[in-house]
Amino acid sequence: MGERKTWGVEQVRALLDIAEGKGSDREEAQSAAALAAKILYRTGLDAETVRRDNVSRVDTWRLPIDTSGGHHIERGEAVWMVISALGCMGCQEGQRRRDRVSHVRIAGPAEVLESLKILLPSVLIQMEVRFGLAWRAERAESPDLPAQWLRRRRALFQRGFYRGYGRGLADKMRARVGEVADDVAGGPGELVLASREAAVRAEFERWDTRPGRSYHYDEEGFERGRQAAAVADLGDRSLR
Repeated sequence: MGERKTWGVEQVRALLDIAEGKGSDREEAQSAAALAAKILYRTGLDAETVRRDNVSRVDTWRLPIDTSGGHHIERGEAVWMVISALGCMGCQEGQRRRDRVSHVRIAGPAEVLESLKILLPSVLIQMEVRFGLAWRAERAESPDLPAQWLRRRRALFQRGFYRGYGRGLADKMRARVGEVADDVAGGPGELVLASREAAVRAEFERWDTRPGRSYHYDEEGFERGRQAAAVADLGDRSLR
């Protein structure tokens, strides 16, 4: 959305507040309504789209993250990639390897969070199952690897797999969200999406923590995870 439309939204909202306010006299209300109509015409917006009530309510949710194996940073990063593709933002609480309790705190439009409360636990379970299958196949390729090296190899492969799975899911979802954005481009729906993004970012900026990030992982594990995400079951749920 261009700067002209952004300026128009703020101006029209202020004018509609005057035109519909109980404290405005008749002449003032009529003048405000007339000017709002002129701006709406010039920018191609409509009154219902720019009303504050049309901006999605931003809510927050804390998703527990499994800390087993000390791989909660990568599990949390996978979640962060997915929610980012859906217009949400988040950070991880408890992102040190030694932490035994960890959550991803998510900010997003209330209706999107309701979908994520069903979707994320499902895809996290699928991620663990797919990792088990991938590691079994990977382990079969190196049957004589010493136990010490095997443990290290598994840890890095697992971290890479989780990151790759998150990236693959995010790409898959971002493509679907992009189709929606293309459908509403240039119209009132574009303003709604932009308003949601601004509201989510404003909430996120109030937080003190930021997303965690893994730097040591296996590239082969990453690629296996990305491939596994391509067949993940998303339940055909609406991404809004």
